[in-house]
Amino acid sequence: MRDHGLMRTGLIFAIILFLSGNAVYGWEVANPLPLAGNIISVSAPSADTCWVADDYGGISMTTDGGESWTPVVLPEFLWGRHYVAFQSGLSGWVAEPRPWGARCYSTTDGGESWRTYQIGNEGELFNLVCLAVDSATVIVGGNPGDGSTAIYRLSQDRFLKVELPQGSINDISIINRRNVWAVGAQGYCAFSADGGANWQRSNTGVNITLNSVVFTSNLVGWVGGGHFSTSLLLKTTNGGGNWSPVGTFYASSAVAGLARYGASGLVAVSKGNGDDDIASVLVCRDGTNWESVSAIELEIYAAVDATNAEIWAVGQQGLLMHSTDGRNVAPAGSRLTTTKMTDISFFSATIGWAVGKATQC
Repeated sequence: MRDHGLMRTGLIFAIILFLSGNAVYGWEVANPLPLAGNIISVSAPSADTCWVADDYGGISMTTDGGESWTPVVLPEFLWGRHYVAFQSGLSGWVAEPRPWGARCYSTTDGGESWRTYQIGNEGELFNLVCLAVDSATVIVGGNPGDGSTAIYRLSQDRFLKVELPQGSINDISIINRRNVWAVGAQGYCAFSADGGANWQRSNTGVNITLNSVVFTSNLVGWVGGGHFSTSLLLKTTNGGGNWSPVGTFYASSAVAGLARYGASGLVAVSKGNGDDDIASVLVCRDGTNWESVSAIELEIYAAVDATNAEIWAVGQQGLLMHSTDGRNVAPAGSRLTTTKMTDISFFSATIGWAVGKATQC
């Protein structure tokens, strides 16, 4: 159900990229502004459609490229962080991390109606931290609060709890219908070869936080993480049977995100802390050799590879980093804000959205 009442103010940036022979591009502030809270999740499934969610429980959507926004009301409202993941303009998922008994909602009509799914038992403590959606797979992961990890997988129209080797989850990556990976604290890494129904540990040989996992095939993948001034990037070429540090990779702070780049390449972002640790964007084109293509004294929070040639990163103080050749990443023109940017989603090389912390107008 949608609420057609007064929209609240917030902060969202619409990427409107005009690409010429000289790769001219620009950013415009979306007006009207859709939400009041800190926007933490964005999903752009088509050229004109975008869904956003904030940490106050607000959800809003546009079907005209941001010219207007429609607040979306779920069957039950709860204050707190929400996550959105849409496969098309009409079909998608919202995860609601309730303190006791998380829930997921699905729609196939653009939010006119919703189906409710209970995650775990009502009243059961569950800190939901991940929502992973693919064409045939929906998985949520989190921590019940007792130091353990729980994953729930959509199966026959309900979410079933999957027994998972002990650990704490930071990221889940659906490689294809069968292969799913999860990483977390203290070198935790686990995988499923049957779409998330059964899991087993993959021994990384490290005891350091892992923040992101990416696979370019069933056998070749990377996990990245670190702690403050320590960066870590491991690679496997045998589906997690063995992991080895990447010798050509160096960053001065923890790896915050990984993204595929072309057929076999990868983009890595080291977060930085705005002080002594420099944030970096690093690129691997051939699956082996890494090079730093950017270094900046601001925190970077997310990276997206929209096409084989485009790289975008967002971060602190309105930071927007862009590359059209994978070799030079530079600030994308003048900043339109000094606030923290937290997430980014592209539909194509020329249409995308970056979202961030709320501000009042």
